[in-house]
Amino acid sequence: MNYTIQIEGGFTGIPQFYEGELELTENERSQLLDIFKKEKNDQSDASMLRDGLQYHIKFIEGDMDMEYRFSEKNLPDNLRILIDKIRLKNDR
Repeated sequence: MNYTIQIEGGFTGIPQFYEGELELTENERSQLLDIFKKEKNDQSDASMLRDGLQYHIKFIEGDMDMEYRFSEKNLPDNLRILIDKIRLKNDR
């Protein structure tokens, strides 16, 4: 699964950009798809927070193209953990 993640905002306003390919177990993939299905119709709380982070996340797998925006306030925990793993991998 290919990903593109752009994180903007925060106190300094310095954007962070990550892209690459992600190897997921079937369970992780299923959880990720469930998050996006649930959030598909609930993007109303992705509003700007003062000094809050904004997440623009895109996953591509085959013919599936999933693209969503989250704020620090409504970013699902499973997705937050996945983003932290990607950050750690890229910061090495």
